[in-house]
Amino acid sequence: MEEQRNPVADEEAGAAAPETDVAPEPSPAADDDDDGDDGDAAPDTDRVVCPDATVQLDGLLTAASGGGPTPLFRVAQLACWAFAASVCCGTFVTPSLAEAHALADPLLFGGMLALALAVLAFVPILGETRRVCCSTGEGAILLELGAGTARLSEKRFASLSPYLGLLDVTSRWQWIWRFLTVALFAPFIATGYGEQEAAWHNAASLLAALVFTLLPATAARTWIATLHIATALLGDQIDDITSEINKELQSKDVDMTPAEWEVAVVAPVRELIDDLRLLTLGWAKGLVALTVLGLTGAGASVCLALSPSLGPWVAARADWLSASAAEHALRFGFWALAIFFMIFPLVTLYAPAALSTACDDFKEKLNAVRISDLSQEIDARKEEQL
Repeated sequence: MEEQRNPVADEEAGAAAPETDVAPEPSPAADDDDDGDDGDAAPDTDRVVCPDATVQLDGLLTAASGGGPTPLFRVAQLACWAFAASVCCGTFVTPSLAEAHALADPLLFGGMLALALAVLAFVPILGETRRVCCSTGEGAILLELGAGTARLSEKRFASLSPYLGLLDVTSRWQWIWRFLTVALFAPFIATGYGEQEAAWHNAASLLAALVFTLLPATAARTWIATLHIATALLGDQIDDITSEINKELQSKDVDMTPAEWEVAVVAPVRELIDDLRLLTLGWAKGLVALTVLGLTGAGASVCLALSPSLGPWVAARADWLSASAAEHALRFGFWALAIFFMIFPLVTLYAPAALSTACDDFKEKLNAVRISDLSQEIDARKEEQL
């Protein structure tokens, strides 16, 4: 007998078969989600988070209770004043202001006075270092600029590596530098070697120079490192905005909608303007102090190099050194120091100058977009008139 088939059962079996044999196709929404995840992850593959490297320094410079200066910061301030006083009273290689006046040498007197003022220029730089290294509260300027959260390109992060190393006070290189500095000064301090008649005078001036080198001079390098980090964070913001503007310029047929332009360009530009104000607030005073340091230090070095009395003064106290040799050695050293003081501020100012150039280029790109949109409107009006 022929087997009778149930049509309803056949239809149900036929409907069920594809569900077991054929995998269901993903929905368009799922595709969009996957694409979105890939798109979000792709740009992060070549970016590195800029660390907040000021936490250690903040603890060393600012007290946890009350937010006032720490004893170490007070010692660094006193080191500036002590070294300036040492310069005025005579160092282990230079006479005092009273001796310079007695020698009737205005170049020597003016050079020693300018050198003392150059040392005191480190006092405001110390204060600015403590302020920009704040890592908590409303005064954490580097945190507001993006330190600890902003993702930098690998190239820009690599350029910051030396400056991040300067902020790591416990790094191996920092300890090596401290050890070598102490090892260089220690024998002269112990023996009281120098051109002053009293050994304790030489030792005291050398000790003041050592503490100044370890604390205020290190703080100045730290402040310069924070300046480079801040300009790098701002430069990365400018690069991101410029990239969006370049996309708009390259897509001639399709323009961003007003909402897209607001998100991609307008909002980041507003944030950039606020961050540029933070840069001025955090580092402008320090740049002024650094410029004063460079000018006074260069002026002091030039005066001491041209002084006709400094060489004979040193030769009279060093039996093994002739007046001619002492004069040539001192002139060479002070001319080299003058060149350093003239170049040092310019090298430091390169970072904000490069940021200013990037802002100018960004402005030109933005104007190019506005001109392009205006040209399209003019062409559309001409077509309507025709």
